[in-house]
Amino acid sequence: MIKFFRKIRQRLLSENKPALPAGRFSKYLLYAIGEIILVVIGILIALSINNWNEDRKIRELERSTLKELKSNLLVDIQDFQSDLRGYTVASKSSDIILKYIDGKIPFHDSLQIHLGKIPIQGVFTPNKAAYENLKVVGINLISNDSLRAAISDLYEGRYFYVQKYLETEYQIDREKFGDFYLKEMEEYSFLKYAKPMDPERLVGNQEFRNLVMHRKSKINGWFKVQFELNIKKASQLIEMIEQELKK
Repeated sequence: MIKFFRKIRQRLLSENKPALPAGRFSKYLLYAIGEIILVVIGILIALSINNWNEDRKIRELERSTLKELKSNLLVDIQDFQSDLRGYTVASKSSDIILKYIDGKIPFHDSLQIHLGKIPIQGVFTPNKAAYENLKVVGINLISNDSLRAAISDLYEGRYFYVQKYLETEYQIDREKFGDFYLKEMEEYSFLKYAKPMDPERLVGNQEFRNLVMHRKSKINGWFKVQFELNIKKASQLIEMIEQELKK
């Protein structure tokens, strides 16, 4: 606008006129005001378009993040289900070995397979790629308050608790069964088989029976309950994500 008024001044000087008539000056003034209004409107429109583009980019990032979270959760559910199947095998093998011990049943080679399966231990490593990326961007990227809270609760609450507990239990069971099998088994390969040095001595070993009973109790108690609960929570979160993506 400074350039515009400068042109008017230069025009006046070139015509050697001290001033513009009142009517012509009013026209120039109205024209100048109109120019200013047009410039302001142009700026506002440009800002609106820019804000709209930024909001669109944020919403696209939110949707892609939710899709990735859903994909990660589906993998986690499969992981939990796989571990549950392993624990079911360990529980059944524990029952068979306990019947052998309590019933003083003569040892036979098929029991070696069950002895190897009792220590089966799930190691849960949740797929947190999408969640870690979300934390970098900012959890507030998720516009739905309930969905945002559910995501944080699952990853920072339930997943964290289960993962830490399993890490501790894995180490404890590995050491207990490892030490015992090292002393009492002639050959062993965890999850495959274990051949006792003296089957008759194994039957009367109270420490071993306690290990097997404790293992069975944890599998049918904490492990089963927590894994099934996490499958339910992850499935519920997937449903919330799907509902959000439909909007």
